[in-house]
Amino acid sequence: MSRRKHSFAQNNIVTATGHRARYFDTLEEAWTWLGGDVEEVSPSERWRRERLPMPRAKTPSFVAEIPLRTTAADEAALEMRLDVARNVYNAALGESLRRLDLMRESLEWRRARVMPKGEPRSVERKARTAAFKSTLERFGFTSGSIQKFAEGCRDGCWIGDHLGSHDTQTTSLRACRAVEQYAFGRRGRPRFKSKGRLHSIEGKSNDAVMARL
Repeated sequence: MSRRKHSFAQNNIVTATGHRARYFDTLEEAWTWLGGDVEEVSPSERWRRERLPMPRAKTPSFVAEIPLRTTAADEAALEMRLDVARNVYNAALGESLRRLDLMRESLEWRRARVMPKGEPRSVERKARTAAFKSTLERFGFTSGSIQKFAEGCRDGCWIGDHLGSHDTQTTSLRACRAVEQYAFGRRGRPRFKSKGRLHSIEGKSNDAVMARL
């Protein structure tokens, strides 16, 4: 059995044994409950942990995969909806790539790139970040702007008869995230999806159902 590891932070003992975290006021209480070793974190490490952003509160949720008994009509409807989502994805992907190319050719982008990076939280770093942010907003290279573009495509044609607003937003956000990773050098240039290559539609809330074919 591997040795259990524990950490001491913010004057409390936090267990990390794979179970739900428990907090103690003193080392003695933790020692009694754990029955093992406790490692005290250095002051510099404690300072770093105290300034880490607090994790977002998670709502109770679960994932269940349920096979469906479908008729030929049901399968045709699902295939139609997935193909409609594919068209939305390709439209959002093409628009995101177009805006990225225009932004990279602009003087604002080039000026922001040559600005000194500076140290973290320095005036130079903040100025450079603000310049990039202003350029992104000017060319509409943001997830919110791409989602609005996708909703406009949906409302302007027959796609609105087969795809809802939340489905359109999550599908376009998926394309936007792919282009963002490409812009930051984390992946290659994303490709358009041909017919039959989009297999799932994601919901936007805990009570949503993901359709997968």
